[in-house]
Amino acid sequence: LADDLATFGLFPTYQQQLEFQSPSFAVGLCYVAEGSCLGNQMMYHNLKSNPTFMAWEASSFYESCKEGFGARWRGFLQIMEGFAKEDYEGLERGGKAGFDLFRRLWLKEDLMQTT
Repeated sequence: LADDLATFGLFPTYQQQLEFQSPSFAVGLCYVAEGSCLGNQMMYHNLKSNPTFMAWEASSFYESCKEGFGARWRGFLQIMEGFAKEDYEGLERGGKAGFDLFRRLWLKEDLMQTT
């Protein structure tokens, strides 16, 4: 993503760290990241047929998730099911924290600096 943003003269400046609470919490965070790859692939499937988009040469982020994603997603769901049985609340807290982190990053006005 940083490479694609740099194509447009934008450079991420904001870093956020989350406190590790439990393995289930971490899997909840991963759910948000893996889910974003799923959405990424759905969008890229449509965007890659747009010559204007492809001319920007800023598709690194979209291409980053495609290799082996289907198998990785299915494997992740199996792992997540095990954690959901053991500590659903921790899994849910991690997922909510992940979505909240993305929301805060998205709304942060000084997230990007231009050159």
